[in-house]
Amino acid sequence: MSSPNPEHQQLNQLPKTPSRRSFNCSSKPSRKIPAGSEFFRNTHGTNDDNYHASFSISIKHCHKVGVHTKKQALDYIRKSVKFIKKGPIVEVMRPLSEEALEVLLIVVLAHVPAYNINLYPKALYLAVMA
Repeated sequence: MSSPNPEHQQLNQLPKTPSRRSFNCSSKPSRKIPAGSEFFRNTHGTNDDNYHASFSISIKHCHKVGVHTKKQALDYIRKSVKFIKKGPIVEVMRPLSEEALEVLLIVVLAHVPAYNINLYPKALYLAVMA
């Protein structure tokens, strides 16, 4: 059954470019987040230089701090964000990447659901906000 909203259909059929990197942000390999300019083009529908210049600042920052993979991104987020849980204090050492993923799922855009650890809806929401 096809979706009545043509924008929704367009988002579900993102073009795949084999020469560009993409990051898998779900437990299932079905949905990957395209990297860099491809994600910009898919969310903004334009190659306008003004928009691209403002969006590329975050891409340049990623390269500057050496974040190129999902694990590096999660480690960077965890080092940058302090996440305090309320409740009984249990000292269980977890990897930094697990804590960062928890921050992304619970804190960042808490009103946008991320079922099965699929961060694609949150990434799309952030890109449209930018």
